[in-house]
Amino acid sequence: MADLNTLIAQGPPRTDFSPLSTLFDSYGAGQKARRQQDIWDARRQAAVTGADGKPDYAATARNLLGAGDIEGARLIAAMVKDMRWGTIGAGANVATDNDAAPAANPTWPKIPMAAAQALKLDPSRREQFDATYGPGASALVLRWGP
Repeated sequence: MADLNTLIAQGPPRTDFSPLSTLFDSYGAGQKARRQQDIWDARRQAAVTGADGKPDYAATARNLLGAGDIEGARLIAAMVKDMRWGTIGAGANVATDNDAAPAANPTWPKIPMAAAQALKLDPSRREQFDATYGPGASALVLRWGP
């Protein structure tokens, strides 16, 4: 063992603290990876089935929001809106040449997207819309339309 004079002459022990400078970055990356894993787990486990055996989209969206997956909940909401819009017989794609979609109920008329959007812009045309597409069609478009 070295004598005391030699130890004092060498100065303080050389310790490298450089790994500590990246500690926060590593912690942040780990937290981000954990949040992403939680979102993926929530997406796998979020699907809720109601008592009737059908998917409960509202509960699924709530589970995704609870896990912090705002984008996933937004996608579920958009899908439900498109499904509801499809059941009243209107297409969701405005860019198509033939923008009338087949109705889910064969007794319902095919409502062109342009007509639905015109009604949304000017609700005073309800009577004209109902006369063309059937009674109550304007109420459906105004409630569930784009």
